[in-house]
Amino acid sequence: MLPASLGIPQLLLSLTAAILSAVVASAPTAAHAGAAALSAVYWDSAHQRWRDAATTPYDAGQIASYDYASATVTFVYSDQGPSFGGAFTGSNLKPNFTYQVKLNGKPSYFWGPEGDDLANERIGLAGRWWLNKVEKATGTVVGGWNSNDAEYLAWKAQGFTDGVYDYAYEGYLLFAYLVTDEHGQVVRDLTLDSSFHVLWKLAQRAPGPNDSAPTAHTFPVNETSDWYASSQSDEVRSIYAEWEPTRALPGELALPFGTYAVRLFLTEESFHESAGSPSSGTWATVMTHDDVQFAIAAPVPAVSTPGLALLTLGIAWAGAKALRRTRRRVR
Repeated sequence: MLPASLGIPQLLLSLTAAILSAVVASAPTAAHAGAAALSAVYWDSAHQRWRDAATTPYDAGQIASYDYASATVTFVYSDQGPSFGGAFTGSNLKPNFTYQVKLNGKPSYFWGPEGDDLANERIGLAGRWWLNKVEKATGTVVGGWNSNDAEYLAWKAQGFTDGVYDYAYEGYLLFAYLVTDEHGQVVRDLTLDSSFHVLWKLAQRAPGPNDSAPTAHTFPVNETSDWYASSQSDEVRSIYAEWEPTRALPGELALPFGTYAVRLFLTEESFHESAGSPSSGTWATVMTHDDVQFAIAAPVPAVSTPGLALLTLGIAWAGAKALRRTRRRVR
């Protein structure tokens, strides 16, 4: 608070200093880095894919012995800023392989005080919904399926229960994908600016006008690798992401301002393929980090140096005018 005893000129000078201090204090600060080391999970093990992105089967020895616990996967991200993103690094993943990268909400129904219902809702409304049907009396999950905004909002209005079953929603958002090299390694910068439904190969389906641009990848198959029983000609496949209908167009998604406590998922892409023995898989989530926290900050309007100079001159002019009036009254 400014002292009441200040005269008009001193008051205006103090006010100018206060305004300048506020502008400086509100300027964006450098973002801090969060680091997420993903760990292997096994609830989807039966649904893993044992073919590469070109559908070439892996060697039986690797199918019998490979464990995601041997993979090293990290995501170093900005934990505050106008958007979410960071650097993804992975090694000893499946070679010539495609993975979805997703954020998953943490509803307090399952996570208690560690949950974040608002972030869960924001993620779901930007992406998709998974509905868990839970027997109220026992807490047993008796079913689960993909849902939609209308059903989510309807159950929200009813407190997410019908008295017999609870309906626990998890929002999830597929925002990027990764393609490993022949050694199972990948390094890529990721930005959350898109909402996708699933991935496709160009040979399977023509991209729609709102889908991502296809990118071509070469998949070497070499018997010197433990992953293949014999050498084959290199395979080239173009891969793209299908836009999630009704959501922001690719490159235009901006999460609402606020804090987020979510999970980061690495999910195998199965490409809707049905080849068996070895399995083509069904979108197994294989690695997670369950404590990703970040804040989306509202942008601070830029105040240029000339703008600050004009502001200061304006206040000084008003102060001089007020001073002249004061002197006239004193006479």
